[in-house]
Amino acid sequence: MSETICIFNEQRSGDLICTDFVYETSNIQESMVHLESYVLGVVEGSEGSLLIEGVERKLSCGDIFFVPRNIPYRLRFLGDIAYYYIVFYGRRASELLERVSPSHTAAVFGAREEYKDILPFCRECIKKAELQSRDIFEEAVLLYILAHICGEAKPTDSLLSRMIEITHESYTSPSFSLATLAETLFYDAKYLSHHFKRQKGVGYVNYLRSLRLDHAVFLMEQGLASVKNIAILSGFSDSLYFSKVFKKEKGCSPSEYIASLTELKRKNN
Repeated sequence: MSETICIFNEQRSGDLICTDFVYETSNIQESMVHLESYVLGVVEGSEGSLLIEGVERKLSCGDIFFVPRNIPYRLRFLGDIAYYYIVFYGRRASELLERVSPSHTAAVFGAREEYKDILPFCRECIKKAELQSRDIFEEAVLLYILAHICGEAKPTDSLLSRMIEITHESYTSPSFSLATLAETLFYDAKYLSHHFKRQKGVGYVNYLRSLRLDHAVFLMEQGLASVKNIAILSGFSDSLYFSKVFKKEKGCSPSEYIASLTELKRKNN
């Protein structure tokens, strides 16, 4: 196959809902993507990377990648672009992911001998899904991939999982902070900060800020141009502070970044 194939499922009832099954060959996800559902994919093309939560994870042919809900991400490849991915959600989806990524954080599972049948299976299913029972084929691929990677993710303690879950649900609210997280979990804020740093290797405040900055970039790439509104919608109550942090992390001001996006769109049109 050489062209992008998108299979959309209109049957949305049930506890495990697969909305999209895509064979992607374009660079459409080189810009920040933000979905309210989970994403599970497998690489068929060249080497590349998954950028999410401020961390760049390398990708190679045969690698499997997982993206949690509501977290902006982008995919970039050095050569030929080719990968399959499924967009899904539902109560059973969350239960299944507890066995794959207990903290529901982004993950890349390096290609292994046990994965060799996954790509051929994806190819066969996407061909058949174009013609019949697309919801069944989509779910079959999802479960097939999950069955191979269950148990490979490093176990995560329940407190960290809960911290990450609440953070992902709440980080776009300007009122959300480490202090409010501590109140929600009935823990001391300093203890949570230390626990998070010990488990994740990054400070909680930096982690929260990275989520918000990635979301701000996503909003800009979607066409929002008001720095004040972007700041608020990304969880920053102070637009001046947002601008300062953005410039420090991205190397340019929010206004300059928006202008560069506008110019890029003008050139492409």
